Amino acid sequence: MCAVHQKSKNKSVGLHAHPCLQPAPPLAAVAAALGLRLPGLGAACALPLALTALLLAGPLLPLALSWWGADAVQQDGSGSGGGSASTACRRPGPLWRHRVSALPAAVRVRNWLAAPLLEEFLFRGCLLSFLLSSGVRPAPAIALSPLLFAACHLHHWRELVHFQGCAPRAAVSILAFQLGYTTLFGWLAAFLFVRSRHLAAAVLPHALCNVVGPPGPPRARSAAGTLVVAALPVGTAAFFAALGPLTRPELFDNDLLGAWGM
Repeated sequence: MCAVHQKSKNKSVGLHAHPCLQPAPPLAAVAAALGLRLPGLGAACALPLALTALLLAGPLLPLALSWWGADAVQQDGSGSGGGSASTACRRPGPLWRHRVSALPAAVRVRNWLAAPLLEEFLFRGCLLSFLLSSGVRPAPAIALSPLLFAACHLHHWRELVHFQGCAPRAAVSILAFQLGYTTLFGWLAAFLFVRSRHLAAAVLPHALCNVVGPPGPPRARSAAGTLVVAALPVGTAAFFAALGPLTRPELFDNDLLGAWGM
């Protein structure tokens, strides 16, 4: 009888030890694993955004100059005078109007708010957190998760061909560039998320990338153009120099890296 009771007890203990039967973690722990937490939130909003701005200094500077009206002023040759007439005519230039002003409100909400929030929550908050919680080391998790993120943009080929009228070969070239760009950004967003354990550290850089757009070919046709050409290598060098110091886990009150083995 005792042996039967002991066997039943051991079986019961074994069942309760099964992972599927373990009690659910507290809601706060789940939210923290998804990157939704308050400690270190200010740093998670400011520092990754500043790093991304350095990396995007090449395309970001002409967009800022266009908002200021510098590109429009340079075109009519009145940029060097600095007089009241030049100031009175100052208005956003064509690049700003193309990238920002001309977009319908629904497109702005989709590109700058909905897409960064939803994609980062899915790919960084859910997928990357699941990989790390499952025992995958941070380095492979950071390397692999952006590949799925890039693959989810393959449907753009149909949009390019059927809705924008691109030839299939041209659409493949454009899509290849987009996939490469999204993969590179995915690696950055995954790294920022792991180091900070904050979803905001990936969402805000994603929104900035969507506003600025991918870098185009540099052109030095004026003093402002020379400044823009120089901004790309200088910003990239500053980004890599600041990446380590500005993503130290203690800046974000992140004590989970040790558990993840990083």
